[in-house]
Amino acid sequence: MSKSKLPKTESAPLLVDADTLAARYGIASKTVRKWGADGTLPFVKISRRCCRYPLEACDDIILRRRVNAISES
Repeated sequence: MSKSKLPKTESAPLLVDADTLAARYGIASKTVRKWGADGTLPFVKISRRCCRYPLEACDDIILRRRVNAISES
């Protein structure tokens, strides 16, 4: 039997909730939700009252914010 050669697809991003991100960055979960609502952080709407944040994309954004804040001082 020959294996079919399907194109490789990217794996799905790791999605986490606001509490997990808040603990990771040492901020309030309310801040994470606010940043999601104002467009600072990307999120995926799971249901009407539930959203998740892509961890890698959020890490990149937070890192850039920290570097900018440090260099402006």
